[in-house]
Amino acid sequence: MAVARSASSGKMIFVDAYASWCAPCKVMDQQVFTDSMVAAFFNAKFINLKLDMEKGDGEAATEKYDVKAYPTFLFIDSAGSLLHKGIGYMMPKDLVSLALRARDPSTQLASLAAKYAGGARGDKVHLAYAKALSRARDQRFDIVARAYLDTQPDWTDKATMELVLQTAKVYGDPCYQDILKNKFLYIKAYGEGVVYGRLLHMLEKHYFEDIDAVKLSDVKQKYADIFPISKEGQFYDNFELSFYERTNRKEKYIDAAKQYVKKYPNLSWSALNGLSWNIYEKYGDEKALKLATRWAKKSIELQSNHYNNDTLAALYYKQGKEKPARKYAERAIELAKAAKADYSTTTELLERINAMSIASS
Repeated sequence: MAVARSASSGKMIFVDAYASWCAPCKVMDQQVFTDSMVAAFFNAKFINLKLDMEKGDGEAATEKYDVKAYPTFLFIDSAGSLLHKGIGYMMPKDLVSLALRARDPSTQLASLAAKYAGGARGDKVHLAYAKALSRARDQRFDIVARAYLDTQPDWTDKATMELVLQTAKVYGDPCYQDILKNKFLYIKAYGEGVVYGRLLHMLEKHYFEDIDAVKLSDVKQKYADIFPISKEGQFYDNFELSFYERTNRKEKYIDAAKQYVKKYPNLSWSALNGLSWNIYEKYGDEKALKLATRWAKKSIELQSNHYNNDTLAALYYKQGKEKPARKYAERAIELAKAAKADYSTTTELLERINAMSIASS
């Protein structure tokens, strides 16, 4: 029906591709698609369709349009061909901007792809194509972006710097070297979190690719060389924890985790929950589980949510403590329902907890 209406009206089809468990999709429904500006614009300019990508026609559309994340926004012509694509939660003005780019041949993904395939390599087209691929999280992005960077003698303008950050994935390559060389310029434009996060990602990937060859003293020195004193200590301590976890050095991991929590008393609920969950998944001795239980409780004190209540329930379950396990599993489910989040794994945990009671009776 949408295709027929598109053909008769000449309007592009807009598809809100969602999944029933996707929290950002629900927020889009509640706060963005109900916005008067968004509703007026999309109703006037598009044939609008909402499609659950895990049911019915959505399953075929998922494969056809390479949908791998939610929400995904598809702009399609009357022949069913993809014209433009965007991914992730967007504010009203950003969603309208995406739609305007879809309607403009100079920024539309399909139009730019055709120009590029036809040999167009001018800076304007090349850069616009790379940006469109990036917004669509298209696998062609890296090749197109690197080809563009190869044509640019100066990487210090903001548009080029943005591509460098997005393309930088390999330790030691030209993008890594440029960020390292001009890190204060990048920090000024994008902030410490983005720049240091990108450098950390490349460093960790490099070290973990050959983890048996890692010398912690070398890693510590590398971090000290790259990051400021205010950051390098915690960055290295995070790496050390991951190293011990990945190399299955239980005692060293537990000791490092204890020191980490002591050294950084203002850890977020998420960090404490992550440490607790790692111990739940990997270690079964009473001492370690009690330690993780204490951290999970502290996480809940900071911010009680589905995730940390689920963790605490799992820890109590693993310790054979049926009543508190059930209490926190039920609370986790209530919190997940309130947040409209998926709680299927907690339901499975609760079933195992209830089975404890049956087995003991």
